[in-house]
Amino acid sequence: MEGRAEVMRNGCYGLIDKTGKEILPAIYELVEWNSERGIAKVACDGLFGLCDRDGKELVPFIYRWMGGTENDLILVFSEKHYGYIRQDGTAVIPFRYDDAYDFKDGTALVVRGGKSYKIDMQGREEETTEE
Repeated sequence: MEGRAEVMRNGCYGLIDKTGKEILPAIYELVEWNSERGIAKVACDGLFGLCDRDGKELVPFIYRWMGGTENDLILVFSEKHYGYIRQDGTAVIPFRYDDAYDFKDGTALVVRGGKSYKIDMQGREEETTEE
């Protein structure tokens, strides 16, 4: 898609272009190419980061978990809490949630201190009873 393809060799993942040229070598635990955004979610040694369409690291491999890359804000887990970053690595919504979900239709469900909240893309919270 968009001139890139995920590949697997010897149980590891990589990214190639349409000529077969290696963009990301097949050494990763996970490579998920998002052609619409031109980014690849990549996992290495149990840590997640983002690379661009040419294999350049956009976000270092520092997150223990990373959600989908379809939205402007990407859910990540760092050390003990969840928060949201942009695809350039800028933290937008602070790492303060005990649990959190990807954004859908402009809101996301998060949990902090045993309470559930709906947040908007600016991080404004509204308490909710949803789980």
